Amino acid sequence: MGIGISIIIGVVTGILSAMVVGAVNIMYKYIILPWFQVKVYKGVLLEGCWNGFMQIGTVKWDMKLIINQKGSKVSGDLTAKSNDPNAKKKETSMTFEGNIYDGYLIISCVAKDPRDISFGAMILRIKNKRMTGRQIFRDLSESKYDVFGSNVEFEYE
Repeated sequence: MGIGISIIIGVVTGILSAMVVGAVNIMYKYIILPWFQVKVYKGVLLEGCWNGFMQIGTVKWDMKLIINQKGSKVSGDLTAKSNDPNAKKKETSMTFEGNIYDGYLIISCVAKDPRDISFGAMILRIKNKRMTGRQIFRDLSESKYDVFGSNVEFEYE
């Protein structure tokens, strides 16, 4: 066997072994580890739909959290609708990611629409089928506030 064929066989087997290792790594990270975390997780379960509200001055915003959960990690969608008839922006849709720590849910939110430059965070205390806490957000409704903080409250649907 010539040296050229030995080099080609070595390169091909190296590429194949790297592909196998990569595939096993992806399976472990995205299939096996999340499955295992769900099986051994003994904490609070928040997955599902949560309805709530916040108040900014005289304007009330109805909010909905759709939570997906894998162990102590959460992600999902947040929708906020304004009851102000004069608001330029009446509805905001966001995605969020976060974690559950010691009876609190901490999430970071970003607007789904890239033209809406809005983002924020919430810290919510988990009670039976309620969560209450504070949020801080960049104001998308273009009111007199640029960044605002407010109380928020959610109940499990």
